[in-house]
Amino acid sequence: MPTALTTTPPRSGRRIAIIAAFGASALGILAAVLLLNTEPDHPDVSSHFKTCLLTSANSPDTDLVWRSVQASTGAGSINAQKLVVPNDATTEAGPYFASLIASQCRLIVADGQTFSADLQAVASTNPATKFVNVGTPVNLPNVRNIPSPVTEPSRITEEVLAAQRAAG
Repeated sequence: MPTALTTTPPRSGRRIAIIAAFGASALGILAAVLLLNTEPDHPDVSSHFKTCLLTSANSPDTDLVWRSVQASTGAGSINAQKLVVPNDATTEAGPYFASLIASQCRLIVADGQTFSADLQAVASTNPATKFVNVGTPVNLPNVRNIPSPVTEPSRITEEVLAAQRAAG
């Protein structure tokens, strides 16, 4: 007749298996908690007011206008982006304006003497979008005009900040 020791599996092996299973479960739960509860390392800027500069590669004011747009980002919750139209497409800027509107630019700063016809067409069909025009004046209620060459770059910064405040 077999003894009880030979028919019962060894208890120490079973204990090790149970402890290992609990340990693995605890590590899995701890990893899940840490991964799900971490804060991002960067702030969420997706809800910030978005302003965009549309400029031509040959505009003499590009650098000055871009610095003025960037200056507004330090004074408020504003994201800025710049899109440069190639020299051979400056008289056909409509698709470039449309891409900025589609990417949720709430204020478009247009810097280019040859953009006025396209700006007129785009601004008239998109009255909710605000524009700052550096160049040939466009007379629409959603367009603010600044003469070129730019002699008061702070005016561009002020226009961006005013548009951001008006947007709420």
